[in-house]
Amino acid sequence: MAQNVIRFQAKQTRAKRQLAEAIDAQLALFTDEEVPPHEREAVRNLLHRIAHPNSEENIWPGGYCMISRQQTEAVWDAIRKLSPEQRPNQVRHAFDLVLLYLRQDTGEVMLTRHEMAKKMEASPDNVSRVMSTLEEMDVVTRKRRVVKGVRGPGQVVYFINPYVAWNGRLDVRQRAAAKTAPPSLKLVQPGEVEP
Repeated sequence: MAQNVIRFQAKQTRAKRQLAEAIDAQLALFTDEEVPPHEREAVRNLLHRIAHPNSEENIWPGGYCMISRQQTEAVWDAIRKLSPEQRPNQVRHAFDLVLLYLRQDTGEVMLTRHEMAKKMEASPDNVSRVMSTLEEMDVVTRKRRVVKGVRGPGQVVYFINPYVAWNGRLDVRQRAAAKTAPPSLKLVQPGEVEP
């Protein structure tokens, strides 16, 4: 007689997860005029952190990130080939932070530029330069979320290239990868213009 193995989940954790899911479902009822997209995503990111805390995420404490040995080696080799002006140590640190702070269902990097700067002990401007290097290598992509009432192009949000790594369900990764080009890992040297 086979028995089902059930993973223990504390009542409080289960209640928080159910509440976060209910709030997310309610959030979907509002139009973009009522709740602007940047605010909606900020709430969804917060709900994700509540519903999937590091100690409870997935089967392994702290969660996991899927990245093949070959892809890891390719990214690390490309980072090592960077010139000293491109700060390879900081690029590697940023890459590691990207892998540690992926949102499970979207591949979004869950750190703001200022949070990343604090963790890297660097200025936010330097983080932007380092993340631009990862973007040039096709490791991450950059999108902008327009913030209502704030001038400018919007808040920068980074996403991992699904060919590089993924944190979440495989079917979601495959759909995202179908819309994304594989990384070239071609390095653009300072002052060089991409063709």
